[in-house]
Amino acid sequence: MCHCELLPNGDLVLHLEDFCIQNTAKRARERLVAVCLEGDDPSAETECALELLTAFLESTDFAELRARYPRLSGGSVCAVRLHRGEDAAVSWRFAGNS
Repeated sequence: MCHCELLPNGDLVLHLEDFCIQNTAKRARERLVAVCLEGDDPSAETECALELLTAFLESTDFAELRARYPRLSGGSVCAVRLHRGEDAAVSWRFAGNS
C-alpha cells in the first residue's frame, strides 16, 4: 500500500514500502485524480499535490535515482519529501528517520 501526506507548506511526503519511488508517486497521483473526479470542487491543497506529483514524475530520471539510492527501489520502508522551489523545479530528500 502506498501512502502520501500533504504538509501545510505544500510539500508532499511519500511513504515507500512495497513499491519503488516511481510506482509510489504514480499510485499517489492516481488516488488524487480519483479524489478530484469524485468531488465537485477539489481543494487547492489537492490540486497543488497533484501538480507537484505530476511535475516530479515528468522531470525525474527514475532509473538513475533507483540506481543511486537503492532504498528507493522498493521493499524497504522510507519516506521521501517532495518540494517545489521558487523556480518551479521539484526537489526531493529523504524525510524523517529514513
